[in-house]
Amino acid sequence: MLNILVPDFRVIAPELILVGTTFAIILWEMITRTRRHVGSVLLATVGTIIALAVTAGLSQLNISTFGDSVVLDPFASFFKMIFLLGLLLTIAISSRYIDEGEVREHAEYYALLILAVVGMMVLATGRELVTLFLGLELMSMSLYILAGIFKTDPRSNEASMKYFILGSFATGFMLFGMSYIYGMTGSTHLRVIGRVISENPGLLANKGLLLGLFMLLVGFAFKISAVPFHQWTPDVYEGAPTSVTAFMAAGPKAAAFAALIRVLMEALPQMKGDWELLFTILAVVTMTLANLVALSQDSVKRMLAYSSIAHVGYILIGFVASVGGHADRAFSAVMFYLLAYTFMNTGAFAILIFLTSRGFHAGHPWAPWQCSFFCSHWRGFPPRQVSQPSCLYSTLPSRGSTIFWSSSASLTARSPRIIISGSSSTCT
Repeated sequence: MLNILVPDFRVIAPELILVGTTFAIILWEMITRTRRHVGSVLLATVGTIIALAVTAGLSQLNISTFGDSVVLDPFASFFKMIFLLGLLLTIAISSRYIDEGEVREHAEYYALLILAVVGMMVLATGRELVTLFLGLELMSMSLYILAGIFKTDPRSNEASMKYFILGSFATGFMLFGMSYIYGMTGSTHLRVIGRVISENPGLLANKGLLLGLFMLLVGFAFKISAVPFHQWTPDVYEGAPTSVTAFMAAGPKAAAFAALIRVLMEALPQMKGDWELLFTILAVVTMTLANLVALSQDSVKRMLAYSSIAHVGYILIGFVASVGGHADRAFSAVMFYLLAYTFMNTGAFAILIFLTSRGFHAGHPWAPWQCSFFCSHWRGFPPRQVSQPSCLYSTLPSRGSTIFWSSSASLTARSPRIIISGSSSTCT
């Protein structure tokens, strides 16, 4: 008797809704031939809200399907809701901005935003290396095009080209690392990789596996804009449309962190001694360099780019802290940090869009106050007074010298950010 395993499509229900929304937006534009954004915005908003409601309804499930390649658990559901909320905020700030930018392909713009979120969701739910790669590429390809959506703007075209070329190199590094890990363990499933390594302790000293870990982390470091793999970030953020920059600064980073947490915790927990050192170095260098370089920027978008880079360093402290036996506490802090960052960072870019479209000197007395409110998260004011200290203090119960130096570097690196955030409130 033939037994056919039917996949549990509840795992990918929000993704299917978003893909259907994408087709609906494109078909609507093809049928109506309209240049008005109202239909595309309405369809994108309704589809996103439905996907968000479905995600919230399935948030307590813990099931896997498609040969254990995709999993839906509270961890994945939390990140899915972050992505969908970020998408809603981006749609809200995009309509007038894209219209004033004279983008005729408005259907393609919203479709690409949604497809990028589908890729992020695959990254959050993937439990297999090839699945993670597919999600990463779907997200990245959409972002490459979105960065150059202003076809008549040379800066937008340059940003798209830089992002594509450097992103291709990073993809090569990541695939190279995945191939070495597969060669050493014989599987691409994260849990199988973890079991093979735990059953064969000799693999921990295998140079091929260590090289695979290093190359994989290089690819992830590029996606999260960790120093020294951050060079693309200021140029792409400055050249891309501001609404796209707001989208890129939050969602894709959260997706990369979600995938990285799952890979480290399910596939490579036995190698925590190796990746702890790498993350410590990345965190210290990223926090320090990004804050110092941001002091000399005369472009608000470039300063925001270096701000996002510095925040990556703060988040990486949570990864270092997870090694000391408090992984749940450390990664819970990282997850809340990313949730608060999505709202506050998108709000800061929304104010920037408003001021650039209406004029910095047009007389908007409330704009500096709102700008100061959203930028206050750089100083750890509400709501970030919860997320930033928790991410930092989650390191304190952990192991000695490594945690001490990374925590000290975080406190030291925060002093330039007070200057940056204090001056940014007067940017209007």
